[in-house]
Amino acid sequence: EDGGEGKGDSGSEAGGGDDERADADEDGEEESKGDDDLAVFDKAIAGKEAILEQARAIAEEASRVPPSPLVVYPDEQTLDSYGKLRIPFTFKPQEPEEMEVAFRLVWDNEKCEDVEVLVKGRGVKVPLYVEDLVMDFNTCIHDKLYRAPLVLRNRGNIALKVTTEVPPCLRDGAVEFTPKMGFVQAVDRTTGEPGRFEIQMKFRPGANLLKRCKKFANMQLQTIAVPIRVVAPDQVLPVTFTLVAKVTSSAIEFDPPSIDFGNCFISQNVAVPVTLTNTSTL
Repeated sequence: EDGGEGKGDSGSEAGGGDDERADADEDGEEESKGDDDLAVFDKAIAGKEAILEQARAIAEEASRVPPSPLVVYPDEQTLDSYGKLRIPFTFKPQEPEEMEVAFRLVWDNEKCEDVEVLVKGRGVKVPLYVEDLVMDFNTCIHDKLYRAPLVLRNRGNIALKVTTEVPPCLRDGAVEFTPKMGFVQAVDRTTGEPGRFEIQMKFRPGANLLKRCKKFANMQLQTIAVPIRVVAPDQVLPVTFTLVAKVTSSAIEFDPPSIDFGNCFISQNVAVPVTLTNTSTL
Protein backbone atom coordinates (compact mmCIF):
# COMPACT_ATOMS: atom_id res chain seq x y z
CA GLU A 1 0.00 0.00 0.00
CA ASP A 2 2.78 2.37 0.86
CA GLY A 3 4.39 1.63 -2.48
CA GLY A 4 1.16 2.32 -4.35
CA GLU A 5 0.71 5.64 -2.63
CA GLY A 6 4.27 6.57 -3.43
CA LYS A 7 3.74 5.76 -7.09
CA GLY A 8 0.64 7.91 -7.23
CA ASP A 9 2.52 10.82 -5.72
CA SER A 10 5.31 10.45 -8.23
CA GLY A 11 2.78 10.50 -11.05
CA SER A 12 1.22 13.67 -9.70
CA GLU A 13 4.60 15.32 -9.54
CA ALA A 14 5.38 14.27 -13.09
CA GLY A 15 2.06 15.66 -14.29
CA GLY A 16 2.79 18.93 -12.52
CA GLY A 17 6.14 19.10 -14.32
CA ASP A 18 4.44 18.69 -17.69
CA ASP A 19 2.09 21.55 -16.88
CA GLU A 20 5.00 23.77 -15.91
CA ARG A 21 6.80 22.95 -19.16
CA ALA A 22 3.65 23.71 -21.15
CA ASP A 23 3.28 27.05 -19.36
CA ALA A 24 6.93 27.81 -20.06
CA ASP A 25 6.45 26.96 -23.75
CA GLU A 26 3.42 29.27 -23.91
CA ASP A 27 5.37 32.05 -22.21
CA GLY A 28 8.22 31.51 -24.66
CA GLU A 29 5.83 31.71 -27.60
CA GLU A 30 4.31 34.94 -26.24
CA GLU A 31 7.77 36.46 -25.73
CA SER A 32 8.78 35.39 -29.24
CA LYS A 33 5.61 36.91 -30.68
CA GLY A 34 6.24 40.11 -28.72
CA ASP A 35 9.80 40.27 -30.06
CA ASP A 36 8.51 39.78 -33.62
CA ASP A 37 5.95 42.57 -33.18
CA LEU A 38 8.64 44.85 -31.77
CA ALA A 39 10.94 44.05 -34.70
CA VAL A 40 8.16 44.90 -37.18
CA PHE A 41 7.49 48.17 -35.32
CA ASP A 42 11.20 49.09 -35.28
CA LYS A 43 11.43 48.32 -39.01
CA ALA A 44 8.42 50.54 -39.74
CA ILE A 45 9.88 53.39 -37.68
CA ALA A 46 13.26 53.06 -39.41
CA GLY A 47 11.55 53.04 -42.80
CA LYS A 48 9.57 56.19 -41.95
CA GLU A 49 12.71 57.99 -40.75
CA ALA A 50 14.51 57.03 -43.95
CA ILE A 51 11.62 58.39 -46.04
CA LEU A 52 11.61 61.69 -44.10
CA GLU A 53 15.35 62.03 -44.59
CA GLN A 54 14.92 61.32 -48.29
CA ALA A 55 12.13 63.91 -48.45
CA ARG A 56 14.37 66.59 -46.93
CA ALA A 57 17.14 65.68 -49.37
CA ILE A 58 14.70 65.98 -52.31
CA ALA A 59 13.60 69.45 -51.20
CA GLU A 60 17.15 70.64 -50.60
CA GLU A 61 18.35 69.28 -53.95
CA ALA A 62 15.50 70.97 -55.83
CA SER A 63 16.33 74.31 -54.17
CA ARG A 64 20.06 74.07 -54.89
CA VAL A 65 21.70 76.22 -57.56
CA PRO A 66 22.90 74.16 -60.57
CA PRO A 67 26.71 73.84 -60.67
CA SER A 68 28.37 76.57 -62.73
CA PRO A 69 31.54 78.73 -62.70
CA LEU A 70 31.59 81.27 -59.87
CA VAL A 71 32.48 84.16 -62.18
CA VAL A 72 31.80 84.16 -65.92
CA TYR A 73 33.57 86.58 -68.29
CA PRO A 74 34.61 86.68 -71.97
CA ASP A 75 38.02 85.21 -72.82
CA GLU A 76 38.96 87.78 -75.45
CA GLN A 77 37.74 91.20 -76.59
CA THR A 78 39.04 94.08 -78.69
CA LEU A 79 39.57 97.66 -77.52
CA ASP A 80 39.64 100.10 -80.43
CA SER A 81 41.84 103.19 -80.40
CA TYR A 82 40.24 106.05 -78.45
CA GLY A 83 37.39 103.68 -77.72
CA LYS A 84 35.69 102.22 -74.68
CA LEU A 85 35.18 98.62 -73.83
CA ARG A 86 32.70 97.10 -71.40
CA ILE A 87 33.68 93.71 -70.06
CA PRO A 88 30.71 91.89 -68.48
CA PHE A 89 31.44 89.88 -65.34
CA THR A 90 28.67 87.52 -64.21
CA PHE A 91 28.69 86.41 -60.59
CA LYS A 92 26.95 83.07 -59.86
CA PRO A 93 27.36 82.14 -56.19
CA GLN A 94 26.60 78.57 -55.16
CA GLU A 95 26.40 79.24 -51.44
CA PRO A 96 25.89 82.29 -49.21
CA GLU A 97 29.45 83.61 -49.14
CA GLU A 98 31.71 86.53 -50.00
CA MET A 99 34.11 86.31 -52.93
CA GLU A 100 37.17 88.32 -53.96
CA VAL A 101 39.07 87.41 -57.12
CA ALA A 102 41.86 89.28 -58.90
CA PHE A 103 41.94 89.26 -62.72
CA ARG A 104 44.68 90.43 -65.03
CA LEU A 105 43.97 92.12 -68.38
CA VAL A 106 46.72 91.21 -70.83
CA TRP A 107 47.22 93.18 -74.07
CA ASP A 108 48.58 92.01 -77.39
CA ASN A 109 50.65 95.18 -77.55
CA GLU A 110 53.79 94.66 -75.51
CA LYS A 111 54.07 98.40 -74.86
CA CYS A 112 50.88 98.32 -72.82
CA GLU A 113 51.18 97.24 -69.22
CA ASP A 114 48.91 94.61 -67.84
CA VAL A 115 46.00 95.83 -65.74
CA GLU A 116 44.80 94.10 -62.58
CA VAL A 117 41.11 94.15 -61.79
CA LEU A 118 39.73 93.15 -58.38
CA VAL A 119 36.24 91.62 -58.55
CA LYS A 120 34.21 91.32 -55.37
CA GLY A 121 30.88 89.63 -54.82
CA ARG A 122 28.64 88.55 -52.00
CA GLY A 123 26.19 85.68 -52.26
CA VAL A 124 23.16 85.80 -49.96
CA LYS A 125 20.26 83.44 -49.35
CA VAL A 126 17.22 83.75 -51.60
CA PRO A 127 14.51 85.91 -50.00
CA LEU A 128 11.62 83.44 -50.32
CA TYR A 129 11.68 80.10 -48.49
CA VAL A 130 9.36 77.62 -46.81
CA GLU A 131 9.29 77.29 -43.06
CA ASP A 132 9.22 73.47 -43.23
CA LEU A 133 10.95 71.55 -46.01
CA VAL A 134 8.78 68.49 -45.31
CA MET A 135 4.98 68.44 -44.96
CA ASP A 136 4.33 65.16 -43.16
CA PHE A 137 0.67 64.12 -43.13
CA ASN A 138 1.53 60.84 -41.36
CA THR A 139 -1.07 58.07 -42.03
CA CYS A 140 -4.01 59.08 -44.22
CA ILE A 141 -7.13 57.09 -45.16
CA HIS A 142 -8.35 56.91 -48.74
CA ASP A 143 -10.85 59.62 -49.78
CA LYS A 144 -10.61 61.47 -46.45
CA LEU A 145 -9.77 65.18 -46.37
CA TYR A 146 -6.70 66.44 -44.48
CA ARG A 147 -5.47 70.00 -44.04
CA ALA A 148 -2.14 71.57 -43.08
CA PRO A 149 -0.74 75.12 -43.27
CA LEU A 150 2.07 75.84 -45.72
CA VAL A 151 4.04 78.76 -44.26
CA LEU A 152 6.14 80.89 -46.62
CA ARG A 153 8.77 83.36 -45.42
CA ASN A 154 10.36 86.39 -47.08
CA ARG A 155 13.69 87.69 -45.80
CA GLY A 156 13.91 90.28 -48.59
CA ASN A 157 13.15 94.00 -48.51
CA ILE A 158 10.24 93.91 -50.98
CA ALA A 159 7.00 91.92 -51.07
CA LEU A 160 7.04 88.90 -53.38
CA LYS A 161 4.21 87.38 -55.37
CA VAL A 162 3.95 83.58 -55.08
CA THR A 163 1.97 80.91 -56.91
CA THR A 164 1.69 77.18 -56.18
CA GLU A 165 2.16 74.37 -58.67
CA VAL A 166 0.50 70.99 -58.17
CA PRO A 167 2.48 68.08 -59.70
CA PRO A 168 0.62 66.04 -62.34
CA CYS A 169 0.45 62.94 -60.11
CA LEU A 170 -1.34 64.90 -57.36
CA ARG A 171 -3.95 66.56 -59.54
CA ASP A 172 -7.60 65.49 -59.89
CA GLY A 173 -8.34 66.71 -56.38
CA ALA A 174 -5.51 64.98 -54.47
CA VAL A 175 -3.89 68.30 -53.52
CA GLU A 176 -5.35 71.81 -53.49
CA PHE A 177 -4.02 75.15 -52.26
CA THR A 178 -6.10 78.01 -50.88
CA PRO A 179 -5.31 80.63 -52.03
CA LYS A 180 -3.37 79.60 -55.12
CA MET A 181 -1.66 82.99 -55.38
CA GLY A 182 -0.63 85.59 -52.81
CA PHE A 183 1.98 88.08 -51.65
CA VAL A 184 4.58 87.46 -48.96
CA GLN A 185 5.34 90.74 -47.23
CA ALA A 186 8.92 91.96 -46.80
CA VAL A 187 10.99 91.60 -43.65
CA ASP A 188 9.91 93.74 -40.70
CA ARG A 189 12.57 96.46 -40.45
CA THR A 190 11.79 97.05 -36.79
CA THR A 191 12.02 93.49 -35.49
CA GLY A 192 13.96 91.90 -38.35
CA GLU A 193 11.42 89.07 -38.57
CA PRO A 194 10.93 87.73 -42.11
CA GLY A 195 7.55 88.31 -43.75
CA ARG A 196 5.03 85.52 -43.32
CA PHE A 197 2.27 84.20 -45.57
CA GLU A 198 0.18 81.11 -44.88
CA ILE A 199 -1.47 78.92 -47.53
CA GLN A 200 -3.93 76.19 -46.60
CA MET A 201 -3.02 72.88 -48.17
CA LYS A 202 -5.75 70.26 -48.69
CA PHE A 203 -4.83 66.62 -49.20
CA ARG A 204 -7.36 63.96 -50.22
CA PRO A 205 -5.60 60.72 -51.23
CA GLY A 206 -7.47 58.42 -53.61
CA ALA A 207 -7.28 54.65 -53.74
CA ASN A 208 -5.01 54.79 -56.82
CA LEU A 209 -2.65 57.47 -55.48
CA LEU A 210 0.28 55.10 -54.99
CA LYS A 211 0.08 53.98 -58.63
CA ARG A 212 -0.18 57.55 -59.89
CA CYS A 213 2.80 58.60 -57.77
CA LYS A 214 4.84 55.41 -58.30
CA LYS A 215 7.91 57.50 -59.20
CA PHE A 216 7.85 58.96 -55.68
CA ALA A 217 6.28 56.00 -53.83
CA ASN A 218 7.54 53.24 -51.59
CA MET A 219 5.08 50.45 -52.30
CA GLN A 220 6.23 48.30 -49.40
CA LEU A 221 5.59 51.05 -46.85
CA GLN A 222 2.65 52.51 -48.83
CA THR A 223 4.27 55.93 -48.51
CA ILE A 224 4.79 58.78 -50.98
CA ALA A 225 7.34 61.60 -50.92
CA VAL A 226 6.44 64.07 -53.69
CA PRO A 227 8.31 67.38 -54.27
CA ILE A 228 6.06 70.42 -54.81
CA ARG A 229 7.19 73.81 -56.11
CA VAL A 230 6.23 77.31 -55.07
CA VAL A 231 7.12 79.85 -57.76
CA ALA A 232 7.95 83.51 -57.25
CA PRO A 233 8.21 85.43 -60.58
CA ASP A 234 10.78 87.83 -59.06
CA GLN A 235 12.98 85.01 -57.77
CA VAL A 236 14.88 82.86 -60.26
CA LEU A 237 15.30 79.89 -57.94
CA PRO A 238 11.97 78.19 -57.12
CA VAL A 239 11.12 77.09 -53.60
CA THR A 240 10.48 73.38 -53.12
CA PHE A 241 9.06 71.33 -50.26
CA THR A 242 8.19 67.63 -50.06
CA LEU A 243 4.80 66.13 -49.23
CA VAL A 244 5.07 62.89 -47.26
CA ALA A 245 2.12 60.66 -46.45
CA LYS A 246 1.36 57.04 -45.75
CA VAL A 247 -1.92 56.13 -47.45
CA THR A 248 -4.13 53.23 -46.48
CA SER A 249 -7.70 52.00 -46.68
CA SER A 250 -10.05 51.73 -43.71
CA ALA A 251 -11.99 48.69 -44.93
CA ILE A 252 -12.73 45.70 -42.70
CA GLU A 253 -13.65 42.49 -44.54
CA PHE A 254 -16.17 39.97 -43.16
CA ASP A 255 -15.95 36.30 -44.12
CA PRO A 256 -18.59 35.11 -44.76
CA PRO A 257 -20.18 38.41 -45.82
CA SER A 258 -23.58 37.20 -44.52
CA ILE A 259 -24.48 34.78 -41.72
CA ASP A 260 -27.00 31.97 -42.25
CA PHE A 261 -27.82 29.98 -39.11
CA GLY A 262 -30.08 27.62 -41.04
CA ASN A 263 -32.72 25.69 -39.08
CA CYS A 264 -32.42 26.25 -35.35
CA PHE A 265 -34.64 24.53 -32.81
CA ILE A 266 -36.16 26.59 -30.01
CA SER A 267 -33.81 26.89 -26.98
CA GLN A 268 -30.92 25.58 -29.08
CA ASN A 269 -27.67 27.52 -29.55
CA VAL A 270 -26.12 27.63 -33.01
CA ALA A 271 -22.68 29.22 -33.57
CA VAL A 272 -21.24 30.34 -36.89
CA PRO A 273 -17.59 31.52 -37.03
CA VAL A 274 -16.98 34.90 -38.64
CA THR A 275 -13.51 36.10 -39.68
CA LEU A 276 -12.74 39.81 -39.59
CA THR A 277 -9.80 41.04 -41.68
CA ASN A 278 -8.35 44.53 -41.23
CA THR A 279 -7.01 45.68 -44.61
CA SER A 280 -5.69 48.94 -43.13
CA THR A 281 -2.25 49.66 -41.67
CA LEU A 282 -3.97 51.36 -38.72
